[in-house]
Amino acid sequence: MAHILGAEGTTVLLIAHNPGVNEIANLLPRAGLTAQYSGATPPGATLVLAFDVDDWKNVHWHSGEIEAHISPRMLAG
Repeated sequence: MAHILGAEGTTVLLIAHNPGVNEIANLLPRAGLTAQYSGATPPGATLVLAFDVDDWKNVHWHSGEIEAHISPRMLAG
């Protein structure tokens, strides 16, 4: 979370490994929203969140809106 709170600019790209990325993906969206994507973060998954803040230091747990969630399995076909 410290990397997000210290970020600058309008967009942040966070690339990480599990179990940490799964934990943050379940803690950043608004409470209840994780059910939209089952809370699973498989390898190669992408989660796009939007925050209604003017500075990254104002991001809090359970404050993000899920804009997109894509897993590799969704791309197969």
